[in-house]
Amino acid sequence: MNPLAAVAEVLHYDIGRSPRKPHRDRDFLGTCFAFGSPRFFVTAAHCLDGFTADELSVCQTARTGASLVRVNEVQHHPTADLAVLSLASPFNGLTPFARSIGTPGLGLDFWAYGFPEDVFGPHARQPVPRVFRGHFQRGLRHESHLGYSYDAVELSITAPAGLSGGPLFYAHEPHVVLAVVSENLESMTLLHSAEETAKDGVIVRDHFHKVIQYGIAVDLRPLQRWLTDCTRA
Repeated sequence: MNPLAAVAEVLHYDIGRSPRKPHRDRDFLGTCFAFGSPRFFVTAAHCLDGFTADELSVCQTARTGASLVRVNEVQHHPTADLAVLSLASPFNGLTPFARSIGTPGLGLDFWAYGFPEDVFGPHARQPVPRVFRGHFQRGLRHESHLGYSYDAVELSITAPAGLSGGPLFYAHEPHVVLAVVSENLESMTLLHSAEETAKDGVIVRDHFHKVIQYGIAVDLRPLQRWLTDCTRA
């Protein structure tokens, strides 16, 4: 199984009502991936930003060209930053992640794949497919500023905008998903450095603080029964 081929984009785009083609940097909401079936896709709930199912589509670009399918139903977990998208029709020929959950072991290396926004040149905010590697730093109970509460794992990498909703998996077991990228923890050090300068006889002190960011991902192990129920054909 090629795990990259199971990953797709969530778009704010209603196929049935809009005659225009999707404008990816304007319509893009986040990353998602097929789980258990080419008709069910998992993402981070906050990516949907209150949109209803009839306003959403999933765009799968790993194959030749781009294929767009309308979302038929959205199921939100009651507390975790997690949602399941049920498509109006499956993506033919797509192999999803297995309907099983792996264990994100502390210190073990993971792979992540998604569509973080570009920040360079004239196409800023355009979603660009990127692969990331890192390791799991710790497990925690995460109380998100977005209002979610769930068991999480802390990552050694940051989660750039657009990677949210993407899967984490091991290279040696690429068909099994471990967790779903959700957000960042941000911390400012008390003092990184300081400078003193004299200006008109007055000492001016400039303090420079360093911001530290760690990615956060939803640990799927406690949510396996809910995911299984949501993705039954």
